[in-house]
Amino acid sequence: MLLCAVPILWAAVTDYRKRIIPDWTWVAVLLIGGASAFFFRSTENITSAFSANAGAPRLYLQKIFAEVIFSLVLNMPYVPLLERILGFLLPGASLLFCAVRYDGVGGGDIKMTAAMGFCFGLYGLAAILIFAFLPAFVYVKVTGQKSIPLAVFLCIGYFLYIGLSLCL
Repeated sequence: MLLCAVPILWAAVTDYRKRIIPDWTWVAVLLIGGASAFFFRSTENITSAFSANAGAPRLYLQKIFAEVIFSLVLNMPYVPLLERILGFLLPGASLLFCAVRYDGVGGGDIKMTAAMGFCFGLYGLAAILIFAFLPAFVYVKVTGQKSIPLAVFLCIGYFLYIGLSLCL
């Protein structure tokens, strides 16, 4: 899921500077989530092609290389499709309700949160939001602003989530 770093970071920088999230960023996160849901179920499936000739030194090195690369890129646990769908619908619908009712959430925030929910699943997004809450709370208290650039704090939560996932 490190592939999501570039679009999420770009969304955070753009949201901080211009208060807008480019459409390509949430689309990229959604596509990466879709690809990971259907193609990369685990590192064992990816590297199994190298195991047939594991005795050959060259293929053995290729297997080690593939395992290292894919464990760095896909070090997240497999997220079932139902959890991805719930991660897409529930937070997206909640933010949409807040946007309609209280006019406090932008459309880019809703789309980015829904895309991250599909990519990381409901529980992964919950962890990201928990990690994003404290910096967002401090930002609101320090600046006194009522409106915050949500993508910045989603980015902070994402990097904390990925960092802890790689360490554990």
